[in-house]
Amino acid sequence: MFRLTRRALFLSQRDTPIIPQRGAWYNGKKAIHIGYLLCRMQSIRPDPHPMEQEMTYQLEQEYNRYARHSEESPSQYLKARNVNLDQWGREDSAIRKNFFNLESYVDVHRTMLSTWSPGALTTEADHDPARPRKTLARALSDNLFLITKTKDQAWSVPYIQRKDGESLRMTLERLLYEHHGDAVQYYVCSNAPAGHHLLEGDKSKPVFVFHVNYIDGMPTMEPTFTDHAWVTRQELLEYRFVDIEMKRLLYDITMDGTGDAIEMKVETN
Repeated sequence: MFRLTRRALFLSQRDTPIIPQRGAWYNGKKAIHIGYLLCRMQSIRPDPHPMEQEMTYQLEQEYNRYARHSEESPSQYLKARNVNLDQWGREDSAIRKNFFNLESYVDVHRTMLSTWSPGALTTEADHDPARPRKTLARALSDNLFLITKTKDQAWSVPYIQRKDGESLRMTLERLLYEHHGDAVQYYVCSNAPAGHHLLEGDKSKPVFVFHVNYIDGMPTMEPTFTDHAWVTRQELLEYRFVDIEMKRLLYDITMDGTGDAIEMKVETN
């Protein structure tokens, strides 16, 4: 069984600590392991134009200043008090179209729109099926998950054995730091794992797998990994994992509502 220790060893979510993590004491005989499934979420929105960023910020500031105490729009809030939002007495729609009420401002908008084009939904890696799936710059409209291969030539997720005095979350933080250091920004969705798997079917060697969202940075691969890949949920089915149960676990963790349609494909490893 697990018991909390008295002393907090470190804070969760290192960059933005919220809840102190406490160590745990375990007197069982199981060799507990902790793993993680790193997920790069959909990335299809192009970076906004600098001018758009500036105008959005200014409009938000104006709205927050005049309407923070009510659900009314700024013009409604001020009109009820016989005050105009700006010196020209314009309504919200007119302000949004031409914030500074200058023809030059409208001209800049016209120029920007004439040269603007939407961001691409595909990259070179998407058009080359033979290209290894080692880049994050692919499948931008889908989630990508990191899987790794070790010397036994079977695919799995990165994992490590828990040390005495560590909670599951503390072991996860140590694992992530050992693998990526400060080079990767990530967010752990929960202090509870998303699922568990038995190493070699041995009940004394459980692996608790956490779902971790990738935010930014360049993930580094451990020397013990002979290969790695960033794959979609459907592409997971193409790989030979350590056993069928690991594949089932990852397929379940990455559930997107289409599992029933292709459940039979998971039967073989």
